[in-house]
Amino acid sequence: MTFTVPFPELAETATIAFTWDDLVTLEGEFGAGWYNKILDALDQYQPSVIGRLLEIGVDGGDSAEALSRLDTKTITTKIGDALMLRLRGQTIAELQAQRAKEKDQ
Repeated sequence: MTFTVPFPELAETATIAFTWDDLVTLEGEFGAGWYNKILDALDQYQPSVIGRLLEIGVDGGDSAEALSRLDTKTITTKIGDALMLRLRGQTIAELQAQRAKEKDQ
């Protein structure tokens, strides 16, 4: 399984992904409860956290360029998808679709 999310809004070949080592880095920087702290920061559009996550996760594109020319919702959605894919094996949209399907059954 690949944990890479395409990020064509940034550059044709850009992607965002978080390796296991990246997760360890995030835990070290954000401390206990790092996952919930990051989700809260994404929900609140905290610039320093968004910038740091782009620095860690973006490949094939410039994280500073993303911050200067893309809307924050696009950026946070890509970050969230990359984290969920790494941690739960599905993007946010896939998880939501699965939950909706389960609810309808």
